Amino acid sequence: MNSLRRIGILLVSLVVLTSISTGFNLVIPQTIANDASVEDKRVSLDYYWTFYFGSGHGSNAFNSIVKCRDGGFIATGEIGVEGTLSIPLVRISNDGSIIWHQIISIYEYQVGRDVIECESGGFAIIGEVDEINRRALLIRTDELGNVLWHQIIGSENYFETGYALVECSTGGFAFAGYRRVDHYANFDYWLVRTDTDGIILWEMLYGGAHDDLCYSLVESRTGGFVLVGMARNESDGNQNGWILETNSTGDPVWSALYGDIGSQRCFD
Repeated sequence: MNSLRRIGILLVSLVVLTSISTGFNLVIPQTIANDASVEDKRVSLDYYWTFYFGSGHGSNAFNSIVKCRDGGFIATGEIGVEGTLSIPLVRISNDGSIIWHQIISIYEYQVGRDVIECESGGFAIIGEVDEINRRALLIRTDELGNVLWHQIIGSENYFETGYALVECSTGGFAFAGYRRVDHYANFDYWLVRTDTDGIILWEMLYGGAHDDLCYSLVESRTGGFVLVGMARNESDGNQNGWILETNSTGDPVWSALYGDIGSQRCFD
């Protein structure tokens, strides 16, 4: 990562989605900084509605929510069901009521990390499945959440997860996450481009000698991609926010590290 440059101290304002064992609660604003002298101030908000959804058993969390074109929202995440982990896909109205929901249980263990509404209708989910080793799981559904197809992407010999998904302007999908080739290797940014059926067109890895974890992805105006996440500094082991832009075929265009002493990460 010799080409990376360091820029100052990043002060990030986040809106955090928190989960509890029986469902989910919106929203707590936080100010986070790597300077211990910066006071952590939390603000009490008035809100229109809160929404809870869960099995009451095991892990229940929403990991992603987006606004739908015709109003309301679509959300995905993970839900514990009888000792397994499944993917909830929940369509929510503007007033917080459930329009419909689906529980996707293709395998014993699967998690939804990101969801998007597709231009042709329906939705797509990226996440992970744990069969032998953890691998990326790409799911395409219709407008009611019924699974049209799914693809496991990755190798049984690797550890891989998809964290962020976009539908590309030229068709198909791209997702980003991170991969390591065995239990003793470091994680690298992982970018995968697929066709409209989830078949891999190409994939790229980016990283250095330490862990690099990608959490978010957008398509740029030029048809390339911008990835953000965390890179562990090779000199002192600290975590820095890392932004990387690529061209349309995944070749790096530029990258930059943000942060100073301590731990910094970039999220969507």
